[in-house]
Amino acid sequence: MLGYLVDDVVQRLATRQEHDGWQEIEATLHCIASIQEAIDLENTPHLPRVFGPEILARLPSAGASRIRRTTLGLIGGYSSWFASQPNNVPGLLMSVLTYVASALTDPLLCLQAAIALRNLCDANRKALAPEIGAFGQLHAALGSIPDSERSKVVQSIASVIQALPAHDEIEPITAIVNPIVGKLAEALQSSSSLPEEALVIIINQLETLSGVAKGLTRSSDGLVILGERDSETQTQVEAMERAREDPRAVNLRRYISETLDGVVRLWSTDAGISTALSELFKSITCLPGDTTLISLSAGPLLGLVCLASQRQLTAAWLSLAAILIAQLNPPPSLLLSSGASAKIGPTPEAVTIVGTALPMLLEYSLNAMSPPGAMEANPDIVQEFFVYMDRTAQDFTRSFYTLPAGALDALMNCTITALSLQERYSLVQASNFICTLIQRSSIETTLVADKERLLQLHGRRIMKAVLEGFASVAPRSVMPNLIEILGTLLSRAGGGIGGGGGAGGAVAATWIREILFADDFVTSKATKEVKETFATSIAK
Repeated sequence: MLGYLVDDVVQRLATRQEHDGWQEIEATLHCIASIQEAIDLENTPHLPRVFGPEILARLPSAGASRIRRTTLGLIGGYSSWFASQPNNVPGLLMSVLTYVASALTDPLLCLQAAIALRNLCDANRKALAPEIGAFGQLHAALGSIPDSERSKVVQSIASVIQALPAHDEIEPITAIVNPIVGKLAEALQSSSSLPEEALVIIINQLETLSGVAKGLTRSSDGLVILGERDSETQTQVEAMERAREDPRAVNLRRYISETLDGVVRLWSTDAGISTALSELFKSITCLPGDTTLISLSAGPLLGLVCLASQRQLTAAWLSLAAILIAQLNPPPSLLLSSGASAKIGPTPEAVTIVGTALPMLLEYSLNAMSPPGAMEANPDIVQEFFVYMDRTAQDFTRSFYTLPAGALDALMNCTITALSLQERYSLVQASNFICTLIQRSSIETTLVADKERLLQLHGRRIMKAVLEGFASVAPRSVMPNLIEILGTLLSRAGGGIGGGGGAGGAVAATWIREILFADDFVTSKATKEVKETFATSIAK
C-alpha cells in the first residue's frame, strides 16, 4: 500500500500544472502518515523516495500553508525511520531538517515545525551530533521564532548536544542556558515596575529552560536493560560525573538555583508560573544514572517546594514533593561496578532533608484542610497530600516518629477523617498511606514499639472508620482498599514484628466486636445477628 501511495504522489507531482491546487497530493500524504504504525520501518524501500528528491524536494517550501503543515506532520511521524537506517545518508536527514527549519518562523506553521524538529532530533541524536555547528546557527536565529515554540526548538538543540561527549557538552550548554537564566534574572528585577511584562517573560524562560533539561535527558534507547551491565553506559555516567565537576558547570547550576529561588519567593503564587516551575523541577531532577550537566539536587528543590507551599498550598506542589522524595532515595544503580555494594536505605543527608520538609508540609497541609468542608472542597489537595505522605512512609518511615509533639496525632486524625470522604481518589490514597505506614513500621525492628504506641492511640478509631465504610458510609468502589486496611490491622495491631494473626488478630478482633455493638456505631441495615456472624468470622 505504501508503494501505491508513493507512486500516486510522484505521478501527481509529475503532471501538476502551476495553477493546480495541492488538495489531492495533501490527501495522499495524509494517507501515508496514517499507516505509519503498520509499516516495518527497517524494511521499506519507499520512504527514501518520500523524503528525497522525488517528493519532498518538489513540495513547496514557501506559502501553501496547508500542504506544508501536512508535510511537517508526516516528517514528525516518521522521524524514527531515519534512525533505523543502517546506512543513513546524512545529507537526506539534513535536507529534511532544512525543510523543517524553514517553517519555524512562519506563525501558521511554527507549532508543527517545532514538533517535527523535536521528534527528528530526539530520534537521531547520534547521527546529528557531527552537524552541531548547524544547530548553533539555529540557536542564533531563536529571536525570529515565536516564543510559544521556542522551548521545543531549544529542546531539539539540547537533545543533539546530549549525544556529544560529556565534556564537550559544557560549552554549548553554557551558551544556551546562560542567556535564559539571565533573562529570568532581569525579569525578576523588573517585577515591581513592570509586573505583567515580567510575568510573561518569566513563564517563557522557565518553559525554555525546561526544554533544555528535557533535551539533555537520555533517550529511552540509551537506558540499561534490567539485570545487564552496560560498560559503555557506565563510562558515560562516569564521564558526566567528571564533567559536572567542571567549574563552568558548577557555576551554571549555582546560577540556575539562585535564580529559581528568586522566582519562587516572588512569583510562586501565580498559577502560570507555578505550573512552569513544577514542570521545570520535574525536568531538571533525575535518577543518578540519568544526571545531566544542569541536573539539580532534589533536596534544595524540596526546600523551594516547602517555601512555595507556605505561601500558597496547591496540589501541584504536593505532587512535586512526592516526586522529589522518591529522588532522595533512588533505587540501587543497575550500573554498579563489580566491586561496589548496593545502597541500602536513604543517606543520612536525605533523612535530614526529609526530617525538615515533612513537618513543614504537614503543617501547611493540615492548616489548609482543617476548616469545615475544606477537604470536600479541595479533593485534589487531599489526594496529592496522601500521595506525598505515602511516598514518604515508603522511604522515610522513621521521619513520622520524629515529628514534633502532636503532629503525628494530627496527621492520623486527618487520615481517619479522610476515610469518611465520598471522593474516591482521596479515600484510596488515605487508605494506601495508612497501610504503608503500619506495614513499614512493622517490618523495621527499631520502629515496632513506635508502631504499637501509634495503634494503641489510633488503631481502634481507624478500625471504626473502616467498619463504618463497610456500612455504606464509603463508596462501594473503595471496598478493596478498606479490606486492605482491615487485613493490615488484623495482622499488625499488637502483633509485634512481622505478619500473621496471633496477638494482632486478637486485638483487632476485639476492636471489631466492641465497635459493631456500640451505641454510637453508624446506622446500617445489618442486624445484630449479621454483625455477630461478621465478628465471629473475622476472629477465626
